[in-house]
Amino acid sequence: MSGSLPLIVGVTGTNGKTSVTTMLASLLNKFGIPAAAIGQRIETPNGVRDRSEVPAGVKGLPSYIAWLTQKYSLKVITIEVYSAALAKGLHQLVTYDAVAFTNITEDHINVHGDYDAYVQAKLRIFSHLAPHGIVILDPNESGLQPVCSRCKDLGHEYITPEKHATPFELSYQEQNCRLALSLAEQLLQTSLRNVPTDHISQEQLLEKVMQLDSPPGRYEKWRMPNGVIAVIDFAHNPGGIKTVISNTRNAFKNNERVGFLLSSKGGWGEQKRTSMANAASSADFVIVSDDDPRQEDPAIIRSQLAHMHGYQECSPRSHAIHTLCAAMKKGDVAIIAGRGADQRWESLVGRYPYSDVHVLQQLGGKKIT
Repeated sequence: MSGSLPLIVGVTGTNGKTSVTTMLASLLNKFGIPAAAIGQRIETPNGVRDRSEVPAGVKGLPSYIAWLTQKYSLKVITIEVYSAALAKGLHQLVTYDAVAFTNITEDHINVHGDYDAYVQAKLRIFSHLAPHGIVILDPNESGLQPVCSRCKDLGHEYITPEKHATPFELSYQEQNCRLALSLAEQLLQTSLRNVPTDHISQEQLLEKVMQLDSPPGRYEKWRMPNGVIAVIDFAHNPGGIKTVISNTRNAFKNNERVGFLLSSKGGWGEQKRTSMANAASSADFVIVSDDDPRQEDPAIIRSQLAHMHGYQECSPRSHAIHTLCAAMKKGDVAIIAGRGADQRWESLVGRYPYSDVHVLQQLGGKKIT
C-alpha cells in the first residue's frame, strides 16, 4: 500500500452494488478525500461521466483507473464488480485492497448456465484480493454462506457492518449504507495513501453518513398530481423485485396498495423472466411493459412476463407508467422498476433518448426530497 496509487475497493453481489459504491465515494468526498465510483456510470468528485468511457478488454479497466486517478488525484476508487466480467477474466489486472459482498440471489443464469456457476463467478473476486485485503459482508444476507466458507478456506476474517443509524427508511437501503460506512471505517484505519486521516473521528463519520442520498434511480420517490407516490427503482431481478415490494409494504403501513411496473431487457432469457413475474406477484397490481428490447421482439418479452399470472400488458412504456399511476389512489405506491436512471433506450433499430424520470415530469410529478 505504498506509493501514489489509490486504494481500490470492489463491491459485488446481486443487488446494491451501485448504492454501496456511490455512497462510499460520496462519504469520502465529504471529508475532502478524492474518491470515485465506477459502475453503471462514473461518479467523480467533479460530476458524472459515462460508463462507455471504460475501454473494452482485459487492459481496459486498469488503464481507465490510471487515467481517472491522474485526472482527479484520486485516493480511493470503488468499483462495481460484475459476475460476467469476473468470469471473462476482465479483472485479472486489478488488485483490490478491500471487497464487499451485498447478497447473492438468482440472476444471470443465461450467462453462467446455472446458479452454482453464478456463485462461483462471484467468488473469483478473491483471486484479485490483496494478500492482507479487507472483506466485508453480513453473513445473514441472502446467499452469502458460500462466501463465508471461502473466507474460512482462505484464512480471511470478514468484517460484519455494525447497525449504525442511517438516513434511509427501507431495510435494504440501510444495509447498503452500512456496508459503505464499514468500508469507509476500514479504509480510514489503514491511513489512506498520502492522506492524513487521524483527524476524522467516528462521530464525524456517523454525522456525514446521515447526509447521504441514494444514487439517482434507486428508490427515487415522486408525488404525482393524484397523490400517488411513484418510485423509480433499478430492481431488475427476482431478488431485487421481491425485496423492493416487501420493503415498501413495511415502510407504508396504512393499507396502501403497491403497484408494480414489470419489464425485462432483451437477452435475459425466459427462465429469469418467469422468476421475475413470480416475484412481482406479491404486488397488488402489476402492469407489464417494455424495457430495452435490444435484439428481441418486445411483444414476445411482454408475453413471457405476463402470461403465467395474467398481468395486463401495456406499451409503450410511457403509457404504461401513466396507466399504472392513474389506476391507483392517493397514498398508494407505484413502483416503476427495471431502468432506474437509465437515459438511453436500446432496440433493434438503434439507441435513442428515454428516461422514466422525464415521463414522470411530463405527467406533473414532483420529486420528494
